[in-house]
Amino acid sequence: MGAALAGVAAMGTFYLFTACSLRWRGLGFGPSVTDRALRTRRRDARAWLAQAGLGDVALAEFAAVVAALFVGGALVGYLLFGGVVAPLVLAGFAATLPVASYRQRRRARNEKAQEAWPRLIEEIRILTSSAGRSIPQALFEVGRRGPVELRPAFAAAEREWLLSTDFTRTLDVLKARLADPTADATCETLLIAHELGGTDLD
Repeated sequence: MGAALAGVAAMGTFYLFTACSLRWRGLGFGPSVTDRALRTRRRDARAWLAQAGLGDVALAEFAAVVAALFVGGALVGYLLFGGVVAPLVLAGFAATLPVASYRQRRRARNEKAQEAWPRLIEEIRILTSSAGRSIPQALFEVGRRGPVELRPAFAAAEREWLLSTDFTRTLDVLKARLADPTADATCETLLIAHELGGTDLD
């Protein structure tokens, strides 16, 4: 009984000390993951899915698919081979299929985007300087003719523009959907030019 009370007192002292001096929260033996860290991880995961062209797929859906494939692979492995090791190996292989597939899609999409952006930028420049289009008009017109993989992002940005006529929010939608550094730099340049009121993008 005395040892149990001493253990409870020690744990209470530990929690009190770490809460006051180190600002740790929770019942763990280390700092809890902050909301900011969780938001950063979720944002990174969403960006990863967006780069694969799956910006509309929820993280929970992706996790559910991976979990279902893991369980399915384990069941098939157990029915075919029995034991523990073979089902776990097969389950792990099955669970990595969506990750490998999305990684391949992301790589292919990024390559097409890198090939397309110089042409898209040149077309925007020509449309704004020679054809007299506004920067948003030129952006959406070029996006409709861009690579098929990029068109949904431009369509979502155009919907945002039609609803809000806020070019900053429109470009935020486009950047979030494309999740590409070249797109980010292009959007920032277009935003500055639009705010300055000019059409010369040279």
